[in-house]
Amino acid sequence: MKRDEGVSLSVFSIECLEDCELIEIPFIATKYMESNTPNAHKVARYLAESQIIELVRFIKGLDKKSILDRYFDLEQTYPGIQQRATQKSIASYLRITPVHLSRIKKSRNKS
Repeated sequence: MKRDEGVSLSVFSIECLEDCELIEIPFIATKYMESNTPNAHKVARYLAESQIIELVRFIKGLDKKSILDRYFDLEQTYPGIQQRATQKSIASYLRITPVHLSRIKKSRNKS
């Protein structure tokens, strides 16, 4: 695949599990806004930093939290996720197999 100027290849894929609206803003448009709108760089920086902070928290949680703790965090952060997402999607997010997720859910129901 040839890389176009201003376009980067992603190392992640994103799957929408529910209907949503997605806005794609071309890179050149963000550069124009940054150059021609007062304080646009501050807004862009704030948005980028908040996303980076969330990503770092998630990655640190993969190393420091048990799978059960990550599962509970997911349920608290996204109430009702079990009804809205497939077990395969949830397991992928938690970086475990669907079989392991099933065991966690069964052990939780016994408690």
